[in-house]
Amino acid sequence: MKNWRKKRHILAALFLILAGDVFYAQDFSVPRLTGRVVDEAKVINGKTEDEIESYLKSVEENSGIQIAVLTVNSIPVSIEEYAVKVFETWKLGQAGKDNGVLVVVAVKDRKLRIEVGYGLEGVLTDTKCGIIIRNVITPQFKEGNYAEGIFNGVKTLAGYASGDEKTVKKVDSAEKDEGFPPLPLILWLIFVGF
Repeated sequence: MKNWRKKRHILAALFLILAGDVFYAQDFSVPRLTGRVVDEAKVINGKTEDEIESYLKSVEENSGIQIAVLTVNSIPVSIEEYAVKVFETWKLGQAGKDNGVLVVVAVKDRKLRIEVGYGLEGVLTDTKCGIIIRNVITPQFKEGNYAEGIFNGVKTLAGYASGDEKTVKKVDSAEKDEGFPPLPLILWLIFVGF
């Protein structure tokens, strides 16, 4: 009799865990990939969007690195979950190289994420992306200059990923100057915000 009660409690607990995943799993749609810049939040003016598109096209042609930008007003899930789903849906990066990068900005939520394909994770580490977020993108966002922050951010990401000596030196020296502690990027995003 005691064995049956124990099994019943275990089954009930297992059911609640599985049911919780079903009830809490949020389905959300991903915007269509219409270009290298998808500005759903309308924070990038037309001229700058064209400049970013042209720049990212030349980066892809010259290095094979595929970078895309998505701005939205708000997201229904964590920025990490959202960025991963967009990255996977858009299939960024070259087949077999997984060398894509996605910059997601949720303006009203004040969240930002750089999602990096496995092929670039050794170069664009969480630490390097954190430095780029804090030193390049966020200062412009705080001034309301989303377009400039995004453009400077993708230039720095592309330069660092492709081994541009000047960009690498700048990001690496910022890492040394700051004494960037070994915290995961998500903790920095929580502390820094934009």
